[in-house]
Parts: sequence; structure tokens; C-alpha cells
Amino acid sequence: METAHPAARSKRAQKRAEMLRAISAAYEQLDDEQMPETQLDRLVEQAGIARSTFYVYFPDRVDLYIALTTAAFEELTTAGAYWWSIGERPTLEGLREAIEHLVDAYRSRRLTVGAILDAASRHTAVQLALRAEIGRFVEALSEHIVSGQRGGTISAELDPTPTATWLAWMLERSMSELVGPADVSETDRLVSTITSLVWNVLYARPTAPLEGP
Repeated sequence: METAHPAARSKRAQKRAEMLRAISAAYEQLDDEQMPETQLDRLVEQAGIARSTFYVYFPDRVDLYIALTTAAFEELTTAGAYWWSIGERPTLEGLREAIEHLVDAYRSRRLTVGAILDAASRHTAVQLALRAEIGRFVEALSEHIVSGQRGGTISAELDPTPTATWLAWMLERSMSELVGPADVSETDRLVSTITSLVWNVLYARPTAPLEGP
């Protein structure tokens, strides 16, 4: 069986990425009370994409939402990289700035993430994709915890993966349920609260550096 030429695959991937950005931008123009999945056909049109072209690149809605999940949560994990960079000399102010990066990344895709969560409640494949993306965030946070334990900036008593899992799901729920509908003042309070919680879990009780490879 013939396979697509690498250049053709690259061009197709680029076109899909462009369409995802356009559809996500259209989602961000929705009113909160609108149901994202029922608006998809109108959103595709609003994004300037012909329906015939859309279905060439996304055979069905589930395929679209899986792709949106990957793209949106890659942005959040990238924003999390600022957090991992504070590991050597963590400060409360540095952690707050890192949390602000995550909040800003979330708010820029808030309604897209809402559409993803709505689709995940309806489609098992989207739910599995969502869990996989959060799992990648958990893995990155767990590596940060291990690095901090080796350097003595994070308590050696913490079990890295369970701790990262609890924190990641707390942040995911906090973003969608609390940060999403909050105004600027309330968002500032929420960021302060989340920062204090994470600081007290990870950094408030540093220990001697762990020995090991």
C-alpha cells in the first residue's frame, strides 16, 4: 500500500494545525452559556473553513476534539515549563509568577478547554485523550519534584508521582471551575491561594539533598 510522501504529510499536518488555531479562536468568541458541540458547524463557518474541507482533515467531531485536546494542553504544559525552571532557587514570588503563566495560558483557551471538557463527558475517546495530556503534565511535575528532592529544595518525604497527580488534577479543576468564571480581582485571590497551597506542599519544608545518580 502506498503511503503519503513526507512533504505531503508535513503539509497536511500544517493545514490541520492552522485549522485548529482558527477553530479555537472561534470558540473563544462564544458566549459562556452556548453549548460548544452544538455550535460546531457554525464555528467552522465562522473560522472561514469550508465544511467540505473541514471533513477532509477531521473525519468526525471526536477526531477534532482529540486534536484540540492535544493542542490546548501542550500549551499548558509549555506554560508549566516556567514553573520547572524555578527549581534550583524556589521563591514564593517565583512560584506565583509561574502559576500566573499557567492561568494566563488557560484563560487564553478557556472556552476551548470548556468545549473539550464538554466533549469528554460525551465521548470516551476524548476523555482518554484528556487524561493522557494531564498525564504528561503529571510526568513533568513529577520530574520537577524528583529534581527538587535531589537538590534539597523539596521535601524528601513526598512521593513524587502521587503528589504530582493530586496537584495536577487540583489545578485542572481549579482552572475550569474557579478561575474560568472569575473576574480580575477574584482571579488574583485565587492565584494567591493556589500559590500558597502549592508552596506549602512542595517547598515550605526543604530537606537535605538526596544521594543518588
